[in-house]
Amino acid sequence: MNKKKQHYVWRNYLNSWTVNDQLFCLRSGKIFSSNAEGVAVENYFYHTKELNQDDFNLIEEFVLKPASPFHKIFHRNWLKAFNMPFRQLTSLKELGFEEEKIKKFRTWLENNIYEELLSEYEGGWNIFLSELQCGKMDFFSDNAERMGFLFFLAVQYMRTDRMKNAVSQSVAKTMKKDGFDLEKIWNPVSHIFAVNVAFDTYNKKPKLCMLENESFVPFITGDQPVVNISATNISPGQPSDKMELYYPVTPNLAVLLTENETCQTDKVSVSSEEAGCYNDHIFQNSHNSIYAQTKEILEQFQSRNVKTKSQN
Repeated sequence: MNKKKQHYVWRNYLNSWTVNDQLFCLRSGKIFSSNAEGVAVENYFYHTKELNQDDFNLIEEFVLKPASPFHKIFHRNWLKAFNMPFRQLTSLKELGFEEEKIKKFRTWLENNIYEELLSEYEGGWNIFLSELQCGKMDFFSDNAERMGFLFFLAVQYMRTDRMKNAVSQSVAKTMKKDGFDLEKIWNPVSHIFAVNVAFDTYNKKPKLCMLENESFVPFITGDQPVVNISATNISPGQPSDKMELYYPVTPNLAVLLTENETCQTDKVSVSSEEAGCYNDHIFQNSHNSIYAQTKEILEQFQSRNVKTKSQN
């Protein structure tokens, strides 16, 4: 199946902000209603070309070089496996398949291989999202499930249009000088970054706090649903010394992954002022859109400097 419309924010996640299958979106200064299918989506967003030796060399130089020996081997093996379906197209020709059929299969791979990988992951991630939306975090006490959750969170952090643009800005000079085609290699590179974030976070043994919001200011979300609130005021693409990931999961619940020792309990009740601060982090870190269950909560952001890039 060829999936033309591809979400860079998980559609199942966005459903938590819908009422009668509709949520409200603020984009380019305008508020409108839509179903989850119609937002945070682009045609063939995960389009991926076969990696050639130059691509492998670029990834080795700019992405894997700082990695530990273990992670280098891990990522190299994953890249080879990810690229394998493209390499096997040569075998189809040797087996007598028609050139036109091979061409169609290549097009399907380019348009769908990473989308299919994420769909496979999401089938296993449903349990994390469902538990969080019920206010449960028991999985975080199990080492294996904690690692799985951290990878899930890291992928949601890295997979977005905003993150791709931020990384593009940070390596713009290198790309121009050395022919670094980030667009071509972004999907596998973002996966590598997500794995690195997950491993690094796991080793730091952070605390997961559930933020319970019973105030009159509900949580919003955006086209960058996981945000590092320690880096909100840092220019996009610039590194941050701290990682404190905030992830709203419903209008009334969010989680905060933090090393901050002031977070002493598993569950914290937030005031309307605190909810407003978290919403501001989502707004400031968004690429061009934020989402809410009601129109009214978005109106306070309407007059501010909303991003103007239109969505495909």
